[in-house]
Amino acid sequence: MLRTPLIIALFSAVTLILPLSVQAQITGFPDTTICSGETVTLGSDASVFCGDCYTYEEIPYLPEETSGTDITMVDDTYEGPFPIGFEFCFFGEVYDEFYVCSNGWISFIEPGPGWAGNWTPDGPIPDAATNVPKAAIFAPWTDWHTGLCTGCVSYETTGTAPDRRLVVTYDEVPLFSCTSDAGTFQIVLHETTNFIDNHFTEVLVCPTWDLGIATQGLQNADGTIAFTVDGRNATDWSATNESWRWYTTFISWFDEDGTLIGSGPEVDVAPEVTTVYTVVQTLCDGTEFSDEVTITVGESFSGTLTVNDVSCGGATDGSASIALDGAGPYTYEWSTGATGTNSVSGLAAGSYSVI
Repeated sequence: MLRTPLIIALFSAVTLILPLSVQAQITGFPDTTICSGETVTLGSDASVFCGDCYTYEEIPYLPEETSGTDITMVDDTYEGPFPIGFEFCFFGEVYDEFYVCSNGWISFIEPGPGWAGNWTPDGPIPDAATNVPKAAIFAPWTDWHTGLCTGCVSYETTGTAPDRRLVVTYDEVPLFSCTSDAGTFQIVLHETTNFIDNHFTEVLVCPTWDLGIATQGLQNADGTIAFTVDGRNATDWSATNESWRWYTTFISWFDEDGTLIGSGPEVDVAPEVTTVYTVVQTLCDGTEFSDEVTITVGESFSGTLTVNDVSCGGATDGSASIALDGAGPYTYEWSTGATGTNSVSGLAAGSYSVI
């Protein structure tokens, strides 16, 4: 028995319009074919921007669930290097390994003399002093006592390329001199986007020890450039159920009304009519680059399909034709390879389609 499903689709085009006034840093895509209401994934190819500036925003609290590899550390020490699991760009340099300090920070270079023993910040960063951690993420840097807990620091690379994440977890780590108080927090590095997340389940301070100060921020490899969260640069502060994201570039998607419809390299849309979408790449200094993606939605139409089955098993005398309503003109492409005609013949039993 001949079975002939009809697939009717209108070819549509995705038009890429590049701003003429600047060299585009981002391109939206793809060329695709959709019908009204069909879902299509829009993608972007953004130049990976990895420079010497960062900005941050508070994001919904959502710590990573990981098991990880335990790191055993005594008080005021560091361990490593450990593999990141992918290449990560930080202050313009690409790294594939990291070191973990007991006092709440990681570094991408081998710690120098006195870094781990400098248990709390001497003052605000940037700080180029030889005993201050460099190429480091502080999340937060204060005097934690990992010698009083077992399995309380771990790391794990999770996910699949190109969206893997390195998760470094400090879990119920006591504070030095206030050992009944403990902190739980994470540092998360994102592949491709080079995002850095800080997740704070509980961050406390010990006001009776070194003024209870702590730092949440980033510092470059020579201690000349640093970025910190407002009010958290060698100050007395605490946090509960917070998440923060550091980035050098951010990708946003907008519809024709300027409404934000998504963020990140991809977004799913299902337009009912032809729609122009805008993808915007925002650098950490506020510079923006954009591209427009036009999804053209074809009109719906109907037609009548006529099928003549084969006369017997093994015969090739089946045929099919489609008569579309409306004036056209129409183009046809059959799964048999025939084009430019609304009918095909000489068919064996089987399934066929026409576009």
